[in-house]
Amino acid sequence: MSLKMLESKKEYVQNFINSYMKWYKEHNFRELDIMNEDLVMYFIKYKSYTDMQVRTLRKIITGSNAHIDSESKDVVLNWLKDEFVKYLKTGQNTDFDGWHKEICTNFQDKFNNEVLKGKYKPIQFGKAQKIVNMTIKYLSTCDNAYEYEQLFTNCHMVLDSFILRWYYTEVSTDTKKSLQKIWSNLSYDEYLEIQNKIRVYFLNKEQLPFDEEWEIWEQWKNK
Repeated sequence: MSLKMLESKKEYVQNFINSYMKWYKEHNFRELDIMNEDLVMYFIKYKSYTDMQVRTLRKIITGSNAHIDSESKDVVLNWLKDEFVKYLKTGQNTDFDGWHKEICTNFQDKFNNEVLKGKYKPIQFGKAQKIVNMTIKYLSTCDNAYEYEQLFTNCHMVLDSFILRWYYTEVSTDTKKSLQKIWSNLSYDEYLEIQNKIRVYFLNKEQLPFDEEWEIWEQWKNK
């Protein structure tokens, strides 16, 4: 059973789970245990990292040295996994925004300095939020995620092209098209402004952004 708060979105949650179920069966996991560090690492390395769209990184140098070192990448991704495990073990969500800013900015710095190493154009906060927020989304689908419900209530919506299109159509309707942001290029301040406006929008509707994202994303990916 995933989060109780996602009960009304169970159709969308199940579709999401189906996207990684093949791997789950191949590795003979009896359940999707949120505290299984191998599962957390899988979500980060094989799902969220791909969702971050590394393929769009722009090279600064060319030649045989212009590649991402897999060893350095794995070290940073393993660090990210450890940070998530520590967060889950606390069982508390007293300052989600503070934790989120710290883990995203640290990942951004580590990825730029230890993985890209000047070979590629540095990633912005927008890509860092994508890998962090997508990992949270995957973790929320675990069988025992409901035991950690309080860790998810203040979580952010994942900002991608579909969600931003919805945002500029339904929330920030007065933003000129020329001023609308691309998720991968977002700075921290731009990101937080969007999340705060989304929170106000759903507060007036007595809904949670993290809950509503599932349906909005499905709807807007087909528009």
